[in-house]
Amino acid sequence: MASRRAFSTQVMSCVLAVALLAGCSQPSPQAPLGTPSATPSSATSRTDAPVTPSASSSAATLGSDADRATAYARVTSELADFLDAWKTKGYAEASKAYLAPAMQATSPDDVLVLASGRVVNVRPDQWTSADLFVVYVDFDLTFAGSFGAWGNGRSSRFVTATARTGTIPYVLDFATGP
Repeated sequence: MASRRAFSTQVMSCVLAVALLAGCSQPSPQAPLGTPSATPSSATSRTDAPVTPSASSSAATLGSDADRATAYARVTSELADFLDAWKTKGYAEASKAYLAPAMQATSPDDVLVLASGRVVNVRPDQWTSADLFVVYVDFDLTFAGSFGAWGNGRSSRFVTATARTGTIPYVLDFATGP
């Protein structure tokens, strides 16, 4: 009879130990998951995981998404307009209207002649605000004569868009790297 009691006591002790250990692996309801602890923790600790914002439909989140969508649509349209102006009016005039001063032609003789061009794809890269952001753009360009650093065919550039007042919403600055 004593061995039965000892066995049942051992079983209860094991069940209690497993229950306690299982309870210890769950975070405390008072401590948020993203709060770092005062003591170092292991790499597998739940408090080391990045905190992901909840997927709520707050007005701020929707406003930001709407601002981005509007800004990306505007810059895509502006890039197409820039290519059209480059083709029809020449780089010197198009660059003065659309580009940052450092990107503008210094003389009408120092330009490439664009025979055709289109925006193939615009992908978000860096976002500060609707007034300042960077996109990665794929162009399809064909030049009459020299094509410079652009190349005929597909060419990709990082484009920084900085808001301005007037009929053309952004000053554009092209770069081959971020």
